[in-house]
Amino acid sequence: MNYKVEWEGFSERPVSGNRFGGEVAEGGDIQESLEKAQQMARMNNNVWLEEGITESYWEKKNEPMEGILAGTTKHGTLPAPEVMERAAPVFKILGNIAELLSVEGGCWRFKYYGQIKNKRGMEFYTEKLLRDEGLECTGVRFETGGRVRDYGD
Repeated sequence: MNYKVEWEGFSERPVSGNRFGGEVAEGGDIQESLEKAQQMARMNNNVWLEEGITESYWEKKNEPMEGILAGTTKHGTLPAPEVMERAAPVFKILGNIAELLSVEGGCWRFKYYGQIKNKRGMEFYTEKLLRDEGLECTGVRFETGGRVRDYGD
């Protein structure tokens, strides 16, 4: 028994039923189909937008965040020198994976350079270390800028 089927090529398809230009008769106008295909290709990216449209979109989207430091790596107000002195052991433990950005209302913000997969645990660990030193700590936030993932994650 021979189960091998010889391939005869692709079946012939009629030109009608073109999804870009609707029903096109045999030998019909291809230009309309081409224009529709180009229009559909341009719908999913901003390369074809006029100058400044994308910039204005992002400005409008980020407008409500003006003046708010949460979610950014901007520096804010640092605590008094005596508080920094009391927090020195915590900074020594953290080493070079975290840099203090600000302390406002008991919330400590750090710029985090470590692995993203360890970020949440390091926030809790740092909060515990600060409370063990007797410092006011309502929360710890590690800011990473635009990083949401590392190569090895």
